[in-house]
Amino acid sequence: MMLAGSVLAILSACGSSAAGGTYPTYRYRLTVEVDTPEGLRTGSSVIEVHTGRAWQYSIPNPGMLWISIRGEAVSVDLGRRGV
Repeated sequence: MMLAGSVLAILSACGSSAAGGTYPTYRYRLTVEVDTPEGLRTGSSVIEVHTGRAWQYSIPNPGMLWISIRGEAVSVDLGRRGV
């Protein structure tokens, strides 16, 4: 949730000020490292954040910024211990 707030704050300061403006899509790679007795194990996933602005006559919030977040949870293969 904090990521979404940060992206909203950054994007509200730049880009098109007109309703229906175009904003970039960002992709982040999230990597998790787990230190096990057998050694370091890692797993990663990609998260996509797309931001847009509602049309000036849209109901109920004209000109509102919206954020769509897509991605999968990170899984780390721990060998005999599971995933």
